[in-house]
Amino acid sequence: MRWDARVVSVASVRRHFDPEPPALPDPVTFVKTATIVVDTSALLEPYRYSVGTRDTALEALEAVQDRLWMPYQVGVEFFRNHEKNRSALSQAYDQALAILEEARRDVREVFGTGKKFQESRGAVGKKVDGSLNRLKTTLGKLRDRDRAIIDEDDDPVVYRLTELYGDRLAPKPDPLTLRKRVEDFHQWRVPNQIPPGFRDIETKTHPTRAAGDYLIWAEVLEHAAQSECDVLLVTNDSKNDWWEQVPGGRPRPRRELVEEFAEQTGHAYQQLSLLEFIKTVKAAYGVTVEAGAVDEIAEIEEQDAQRRAVEFAEKSLADSESSRRAREPIRRVLEWEGGLPLSALAGYTSEQDRILKALDSVGGLSKVAGYTSELERIQKALDSVGGLSNHEPGGQARGTTLDDEGADDD
Repeated sequence: MRWDARVVSVASVRRHFDPEPPALPDPVTFVKTATIVVDTSALLEPYRYSVGTRDTALEALEAVQDRLWMPYQVGVEFFRNHEKNRSALSQAYDQALAILEEARRDVREVFGTGKKFQESRGAVGKKVDGSLNRLKTTLGKLRDRDRAIIDEDDDPVVYRLTELYGDRLAPKPDPLTLRKRVEDFHQWRVPNQIPPGFRDIETKTHPTRAAGDYLIWAEVLEHAAQSECDVLLVTNDSKNDWWEQVPGGRPRPRRELVEEFAEQTGHAYQQLSLLEFIKTVKAAYGVTVEAGAVDEIAEIEEQDAQRRAVEFAEKSLADSESSRRAREPIRRVLEWEGGLPLSALAGYTSEQDRILKALDSVGGLSKVAGYTSELERIQKALDSVGGLSNHEPGGQARGTTLDDEGADDD
């Protein structure tokens, strides 16, 4: 066989087992034909914008109104969280006023109580009270005039979204389907880190809520297969269970998402952040987008990405410290005075291997059946051979012979 034929053959076999990811469609062309799915993270974003930027985001959705479709899970999550997002700006004013009151108390406290610095405390307190009262009055007027604050009974975001979507809403999944999807997420997809949503298990303890991203994804797959349509997903979830980083380029949808969508539906898939979606709509439809709106959204998205990175780093450090503390009792048991040092376990890299080696040295796991925690297993094994005081280096306990092992077993 010629070498060039062998190269072709090898390349063919490799493509069979490791195919190239499906090509992503051009967003500007795709946005004109695909079904548009906006997830909860993107739908809630307008609550965080100034009035003009909020209008820009909603106008971008209006440009593709006839192809918007909302998964049931998106609607559930939106109405679960929209009140918190709607009231966030009003609560910021409340917190600012509370900070001024704390400052009033703090200033008085530093001058003491009773007759200590009484005259000075009174003079300073009078000036501070006057300044803080004027500041509170100014804050109240700013709050009353702030058009970005949304009243509960006059919510333009809910009103305009209701008009935009009309009846293009997914039906509620039946209970058996929902249960199967939640179980599939926790039992198969999370352990194998299959996107999307496996990162949410780190922060959400409620099983159904932790599966939220996958529940949306499952509805998207089902809708695309039944309707025979391409899908453009708009999401502001920046975690790596939705996106993968391309060296020298912008993040792109996870390869697994593109492949699963193609396999399940036979159609094309693309995803964009809300900012990129607005830019794409501007390019495709000529929608007016103010530069200030783009800058505002870009800065908010960057701040969110930085905050998530810090939160993830802090959690990783906390998990590492928790893991270290959890291993400490095991380490102490393995390194009791005159007992089996960890150096005797050289070559055993995992904690489990080390524990099993230690247990083997004092009689094996047959002594400790039924004990669930490693620490209990170690302690039981040690008790079975007379406790810490009877153990000597080398793994042989005083008064115990190999013939004694298992003598009390049923």
